[in-house]
Amino acid sequence: MIKAKKVLMFVRDYTDSGNDKFFFWGDSTLSSVTIQQLVLEEAEIVCHDYWLIAPRIFASARRLPKTVTDLEELRIMSSGVKGDREKREKIDISSALQDFADSEVIKSYIDIFQKKSPVNEVILQTIGEALLNLSVKTELVAKGNNEWERYTTVERPVADYLISSAAAGIAIDTTRLRIHKENIEFDYYMALKQFSAKYDVPLELPSNDDIIRRLEPMGYDFLGVDVEYVLNFVPMNDNFAIDLLRLRKIAKSRSVLNAIPLSQKRIYPIVDCFGSITSRIYFKDPSLQNLAKHHRDILVPDEGRAFSYVDYEQYEAGIMAALSGDEKLLELYADGDLYKQVANDIFEGEGRRKEAKRLFLSYAYGMKNRHLIDAAFGYGADRRATKM
Repeated sequence: MIKAKKVLMFVRDYTDSGNDKFFFWGDSTLSSVTIQQLVLEEAEIVCHDYWLIAPRIFASARRLPKTVTDLEELRIMSSGVKGDREKREKIDISSALQDFADSEVIKSYIDIFQKKSPVNEVILQTIGEALLNLSVKTELVAKGNNEWERYTTVERPVADYLISSAAAGIAIDTTRLRIHKENIEFDYYMALKQFSAKYDVPLELPSNDDIIRRLEPMGYDFLGVDVEYVLNFVPMNDNFAIDLLRLRKIAKSRSVLNAIPLSQKRIYPIVDCFGSITSRIYFKDPSLQNLAKHHRDILVPDEGRAFSYVDYEQYEAGIMAALSGDEKLLELYADGDLYKQVANDIFEGEGRRKEAKRLFLSYAYGMKNRHLIDAAFGYGADRRATKM
């Protein structure tokens, strides 16, 4: 039988000298605990910013606690509010605590958490109780939105596995890293120079605001969609989007390569289980998913291991079909290559599979019908066929 919940509060030692501080609040008692006590705890542990401390716990104990619920991750996952995911990098636990503690107490706690103030046990006791009450509310909301079972059976176990894997580190081939570092600078500045000359823009990577200022006067609509979406899915009369996406890809790879010192034989990325508003799992510090395929040879599997790159074919369509129960979608998915069938229906030929896939994913991720039909028309489809 699982014991009552316990709140974990911690103060991270950013020098990685092993001086992290851990505190439990439970049964109206505040106690300082060691990492070994932490990982042996049988009760459900609730906390915030678990991603920040989990790698340190694993590095020290070679395991993670049995059951940990990150309240902010659970709240964002189960709320169903798109804005919550968009704002997650800009807010901290303070906002969620407002209903359970005084604002001055919350501010004092954040100062302790960020190492701006020394530990104050009275503040920790108050915030511990507030976090306990917040956990009750957050769990009720998750259950009310039918998200609790998915969180406990899928999201949380997957997060634990990924955190453990990343905390063990990934070996780096420094010889290949050195070569790629040298080559990427040339590739980046050549691509930047060519892009600047071709589109008569400053010799710098365009910001999202720069892109909007260029494209809006040409009739491109950014209402309800972001820049990345327009570049990837909206047809254009020239190669501006294609060239810019290529430049961005090189810039991202350059950023990752430059973030890894040649002296570092092993990297320890941070796992972000909600790296985008569509819940893509990202690695940060460094952002390994931004490495181009031809640069990934700097990553070396440990002895006796191999890297596996898995692509779940048409998984968005399969999930939509299963959850919606839509007979037409189930039929299309069961018949084989759904995107070829969509291409045949819209473009009267399977050769436009790539465009059909873009249109389908646009629909899947919520593109408005008007924008969807305009995009299909831009690819050369018949408006009437698209509506049907």
